[in-house]
Amino acid sequence: MAHGGFSERFSDIDLAVVLSAPVADEVVDTARQQLAVLEPLELAKRVSLFWTVPDFPGPDAPGGSG
Repeated sequence: MAHGGFSERFSDIDLAVVLSAPVADEVVDTARQQLAVLEPLELAKRVSLFWTVPDFPGPDAPGGSG
């Protein structure tokens, strides 16, 4: 965050979503298609979307990144 709050010049937007259950690949594809309409907007280049589920294995779990 820029000092003093949001700055159109320097700030980005990170959106984290915690889902109750994993979603099918088709749902992810549909969401990507719907979000594609935002691409022409300048601010869209600075938006990051992350999602997870509550029981997602941590970095120390098999296959984790820890």
